[in-house]
Amino acid sequence: MKLALAGYGSLAKVYINAVEEIDELKISAVYDCNMEKVKQSIKDINIVGDYCDLLRSDCDAVMLCVPAYMQHDMAKKAADFGKNVICQIPPALNSHDIIELAEYFKLKNLRLIPAMFDRYFANIFDVRKHLNNNTIGNIGVVNIRRYCPKANNKEQNWYNDFDLSGGCIYQLMVCDIDLITQLFGEVESAFGYHRTLEGVDYAVMTLVMKCGVLVNIEALFGYKGEFSKAYELSGSKGNICFDSLLADSSRIIGGGLNSEHFSLDCSLNAANHNPYKLMLIDIVKSINMGDDSILDIDDLIYACRIADMCGQSISVKVV
Repeated sequence: MKLALAGYGSLAKVYINAVEEIDELKISAVYDCNMEKVKQSIKDINIVGDYCDLLRSDCDAVMLCVPAYMQHDMAKKAADFGKNVICQIPPALNSHDIIELAEYFKLKNLRLIPAMFDRYFANIFDVRKHLNNNTIGNIGVVNIRRYCPKANNKEQNWYNDFDLSGGCIYQLMVCDIDLITQLFGEVESAFGYHRTLEGVDYAVMTLVMKCGVLVNIEALFGYKGEFSKAYELSGSKGNICFDSLLADSSRIIGGGLNSEHFSLDCSLNAANHNPYKLMLIDIVKSINMGDDSILDIDDLIYACRIADMCGQSISVKVV
């Protein structure tokens, strides 16, 4: 399968490295407005400075590695050229625009696939394993937080503009809402609080899941320290804890159990577990098999609908 990349920033470089480990996938072309800079970095790949030239190239799908505010129009343009698109999270800054984009692709019988790579981190695989094994019993409460510092370089300065990025709700919280709904199903009700003050963008949301689990999600953009994410799942027999800043990042505590380290190295940079590679392998399967259930855009739409509620800072019944 041939994959063309639109945009050559830090994330595109991650994907290029991951593709090198996948026999069934190759990068066929890269588009960036600064062609000469890209040519200095990568060889043996077709580099173009016009997006339409990329869309005219021989590829099975286009992966958008551009800022959030650019993805909606670029995705539609790719669909007009008959290309499947892999978009980053989020491909637009509200659920209404994402729904409209998804419908546009469905009408053209093309795939719009969200790059939900957070699902593929080693610590998430282990959470699923322990939930399936009922290691900590019935889950009552889940707490999640994701803190991110301000972008401090020109390439990523758009992150600091809420109107261009969607702020912490769309850049940070949507990923965690998706993970929660993957683990515990649908949301029954939600309350959100969102405020921005002096360059700090903060949101917190409480979800009551239909299965009875209570979830608290916290997101902060403009954090003074380094990027971090952490969670704690509290069950009737113990807790599962994860903190990306700790050397022993994942452990089980309580319930008559000694502190137990997971079988996988769950640090965010685990050398033996590449979430981007695993996601791309699933994307290849999805496109080749025509399986819409793998990384379904409807899952992202559902998570963004919940996130929109937080942006409105209201308490609502989910229907």
